[in-house]
Amino acid sequence: MTAKVYVKSTGVTQEVALDAINLESPSFVTLQLNRPDIVAMQREGDDLLIRLTSGETIRAANFYGFPGEYSEIIIQEDDGKLWVVRPGQGPMFYE
Repeated sequence: MTAKVYVKSTGVTQEVALDAINLESPSFVTLQLNRPDIVAMQREGDDLLIRLTSGETIRAANFYGFPGEYSEIIIQEDDGKLWVVRPGQGPMFYE
């Protein structure tokens, strides 16, 4: 599985392996997941960790590394629906 990283400032999109998400500027990160797949999201330094029901953890390195600006996680479910996911008291989903 891969992630799509869309750089907000340039519009450039690239596909990267899930174990290679390393943001260089504020971006949208799109993951092919369903809402029930996500157990938790937490900050670790400037990174965002996404814990899945499978036991896997996806690290978005430097997710919080841009003061005054922000990146976002978007999931695309099997039915094609897109959701913005934010950390909170458990993952919070916005259509």
